[in-house]
Amino acid sequence: MLVSLYIKNYAIIKELQVRFSPNLNVITGETGAGKSILMGALGLLLGDRADTKSLFDPGDRCVIEGTFDIANYAIDDLLQELGLEDRNQLVIRRELTPQGKTRAFINDALVNLSELRGLSEVLVDVHAQFDTLEINDQPKQLELLDAYAGILEQVQQYRERYRSYLQNRNRLHALREEAGSKQKELDFWQFQWTELSELKIAGGEEVTLEQEQEALSHAEEIRQRTGEAAEIVLNGTSSLVDQLNAIAQSLRTLLGKHPHIENLNARLEQTSIELTDLAEEWTAISEKSEFDPERYQEIQERLGELYRLFRKHQVQRTEDLLAIQNKLQSDIDQLTNADEAIEILAKTVAHQEQDCRALGKELHDQRQKAIAGLEKDVVNGLGELAMDAAQFKIDLQVSDQLLADGLDTIDLLFSANKGARLLPIKRVASGGELSRLNLVLKSLVASKMTMPTLIFDEIDTGISGFVSDRMGVMMRNLAQKHQIICITHAPQIAAKGDHHYFVYKEEKANRTETNVKLLGPEERITELAIMLSTNPPTTSALANARELLANHTN
Repeated sequence: MLVSLYIKNYAIIKELQVRFSPNLNVITGETGAGKSILMGALGLLLGDRADTKSLFDPGDRCVIEGTFDIANYAIDDLLQELGLEDRNQLVIRRELTPQGKTRAFINDALVNLSELRGLSEVLVDVHAQFDTLEINDQPKQLELLDAYAGILEQVQQYRERYRSYLQNRNRLHALREEAGSKQKELDFWQFQWTELSELKIAGGEEVTLEQEQEALSHAEEIRQRTGEAAEIVLNGTSSLVDQLNAIAQSLRTLLGKHPHIENLNARLEQTSIELTDLAEEWTAISEKSEFDPERYQEIQERLGELYRLFRKHQVQRTEDLLAIQNKLQSDIDQLTNADEAIEILAKTVAHQEQDCRALGKELHDQRQKAIAGLEKDVVNGLGELAMDAAQFKIDLQVSDQLLADGLDTIDLLFSANKGARLLPIKRVASGGELSRLNLVLKSLVASKMTMPTLIFDEIDTGISGFVSDRMGVMMRNLAQKHQIICITHAPQIAAKGDHHYFVYKEEKANRTETNVKLLGPEERITELAIMLSTNPPTTSALANARELLANHTN
């Protein structure tokens, strides 16, 4: 519900604020007084394009602000998407600078125009004489039928299941696409993994092999030199060990004669033991150092394979090759497991599709049952608005595909004249006919669905006083449940309003300004009388105006 509208520096409006009734608000005024400017400002607030030519003062910014009570609107998901926490009130603000920059805010949070328009669509529904787009929108047509049939909750259940089905179906498609695109990669991964796996690589083995290769390359030299070293230490007429032992024996005679001799002798004996151990190890190395051409060839071939893989994978260590092998194994397992995930998800999607089709069939049956009653009620309602010859039919077709609201596509067929061919309303109905049809439809479902604020902009153009009266009654009844703002030239409609606003021009400092005022009882009688006759109004017109107001609840 639109609680208030604030406009500053727009067109010929310097500054004004209007507070609206939650029921039927009527706006009247002379032609050219600025009623269309009010609609333009509201359109700007709701996301229309801005133009600096619309500035009252070219040097100042334009501000348009609307406050909405949203306590009864089921738009929590939309508010959550926009990051809005307040579930009771929204303040939408649109600003236009002299430089042409425009900004939009919702509860002081900056939003883009797409987000603003998305929210505006659920807050305000505008119907102008030549612009009644909503009734031409098939989802809106279907929603009206669903409201009449009393199945809006079931439709919401279907939407939730359909949304889940779509998410899983899209995910399944993405998984299959990914699996298909990676199939060639899988073959390559498996080839690389097999190549690495068959080598049975051990971490650090290239270092061990290189050391062994170096030892084999110098086997004779190693055998000779280690053997000679062992010979010097252990054998010969004057082996190094024998000489050390002789020295130790000689120094023992000095024990007790010098404080350091005992410690030095112990170290000398330890050195002799260590040399003996070294000589034994040198001997072992010398005895084992023999060039083995077969082993040398094996090492060369093994290192050749490892070096080739180093170059191929651009690494330098066997540990890196093992890491690549493990990564390949992980990728292969993941893609293999994806096939299982695809199979499981495909079964889920198939089950969800069956579930949606079953619920869609139930919705179709309920809609089909409601069609005859709605067609009859619409024709009767149009008859009340002087469209006695109007024909109205609903063409409901079942689709093979699951759709957002079930299995059905809908067309509202209309003819203003008896015997004329029924055609989709967007092809045959005039703006005025569409407005009246829309008013009838929404009156029929007013108690069964939440509607945005309905704005009717001069939809009474070209109709008689009697029809205007019936239209006013219909609006007044509709406004018991839903807020309506109606710009009208018809006194019969204006008299039905809970609040009556008058748009007027006044000259101020060589500038023309538009203002809006809420009329009191006597002012309202005068305005209605002027609408009925002339300005100033006649005595009879004033009497008629009083009668209209007195009967406005009838």
